[in-house]
Amino acid sequence: MFKSRVAALTCLSATALALGAATAHADPQTIQFQSPTGNIACPMTGSSALCQIADFTYTPPLKPADCHGNWGDEFSVDAGATTQLHCHTDRPVQANAPVLAYGDQQILGNMLCRMTVDYVECRDNQPGGHGFRLSRDSYTLS
Repeated sequence: MFKSRVAALTCLSATALALGAATAHADPQTIQFQSPTGNIACPMTGSSALCQIADFTYTPPLKPADCHGNWGDEFSVDAGATTQLHCHTDRPVQANAPVLAYGDQQILGNMLCRMTVDYVECRDNQPGGHGFRLSRDSYTLS
């Protein structure tokens, strides 16, 4: 699970959001970004990345019986761990998050996220690290 999700989102203050920094103890910085279309939004720290997609046409895996929220639109990866899908009821990124342009990438600690015209990819940038690719039409877990 996205280890720093709760800590990073809980500890962000208005000042930290304006500066793009978090006060979480394990990961002192959080970067938020969205795709040029605004359809995909992601926060990342030095050890975790999470992306949520608003509109998609792919078929997600079956929703777990204990999931009473949204399913199949939120993916995360932690450094040294496998990729996860989440049951959730929130949006992890501010609506006015900066746009990550096509061809650009963000690197923070062990995590790398890059934006292409076809998908956003986030991964643990260590050898053998896991990650995901996400687009309106498909997702891939690695």
